[in-house]
Amino acid sequence: MPDPHSESGTPKREPAIRTMRSDVAEFLERHRPSLVGLAARQAELERSPHALPRRRGMKFVIALMTLAVVAGGGYAGYRWLAGRFQPPPIPAPQPLPAPFIAYDAAIEFTVAKTDLGLAGIFRDAAAREDRPGIFRRLLVLTPDAAGGSPQPPNTAELMTALGASPPSGFLESADDAPQLFSYRQASGARFGIMFKARNAARLLQGLHDWEPTLTPDLAPLFPGETVRAGDNGFRDVTYRNIDYRFLAFDQDRDLGIGYLHFPARRLIVMATSEEALQKSIERLYGR
Repeated sequence: MPDPHSESGTPKREPAIRTMRSDVAEFLERHRPSLVGLAARQAELERSPHALPRRRGMKFVIALMTLAVVAGGGYAGYRWLAGRFQPPPIPAPQPLPAPFIAYDAAIEFTVAKTDLGLAGIFRDAAAREDRPGIFRRLLVLTPDAAGGSPQPPNTAELMTALGASPPSGFLESADDAPQLFSYRQASGARFGIMFKARNAARLLQGLHDWEPTLTPDLAPLFPGETVRAGDNGFRDVTYRNIDYRFLAFDQDRDLGIGYLHFPARRLIVMATSEEALQKSIERLYGR
């Protein structure tokens, strides 16, 4: 039955309303893209000549970063292991103190610090066959606690090894690098000690105060001898403008104990014969 409102009698159609949703639906219905097609399209883009260098560049950067991380971890591990298992450093060799005078030769003895055995050392040195006038440096060396090169005993250690009891102020006035020596004369070997003076006046006063017991305190310097003090005590002597004091208890063999101060080199020399003291003065003058 015709619509009474239609002029022609034909039913009138309402116009369609267009929306974004309808446009998308129309596009999908016309083109119908599939996931397979999209994947193929992506693969085609990746195979393009522009994508290949980028992909290779990314792989190279990733490989470098991985290598850097692995190398850094390996180096850190190496440093950690090296710190745990590295042996302690070996101390550098320490040079021996320079000789105080021009010695003709040296004898070296390496002994334990707890038992210097000085009496045996002096006996061995006395038994050597030397021509008269020879000065020998007696190098008594003890191992270093830190593993370094052996070093001579200091003044306090030397006095302890000799069984000596120097007066107050003596050790503080003498340097810590004493030197032992032997001097060969016609009547036999004579021994002595040289000290660098820190305070010469105080050291000389200490030696003067030590005179009553100096001979028995230094008995190891007289190997094979029966040590006794002379009746006249110490006397003052001057030789080549250097004063020394000497106590003789066997004048025929020039055996005794004496000491001198050589100001130009701040040296104290102790020896068991006058000849040894006088020859020391000559050596100190460079003759």
